[in-house]
Amino acid sequence: MFTSRQAEIIQIIQKYYQENGVSPRASDVSIKNSAKRIFGSWNNALDAANLPVHRRHGHEQRFAKVSKTCSICGKDITK
Repeated sequence: MFTSRQAEIIQIIQKYYQENGVSPRASDVSIKNSAKRIFGSWNNALDAANLPVHRRHGHEQRFAKVSKTCSICGKDITK
């Protein structure tokens, strides 16, 4: 069961999804700070709304298809 404020945030997030076909990023909506405070993180808010979350991946996965060396730290990611 959600509080009325949680339900309001979830409704805003789901409305964005319905209108745009993708989960919103925190910067896409005006309630990002409230959502982060109430749910603990933006991804937790997306989870509560039953929407796909934006997962962070390690630099090995991020750059594996682009290069053999991470452009952030220069680490060889082929090993």
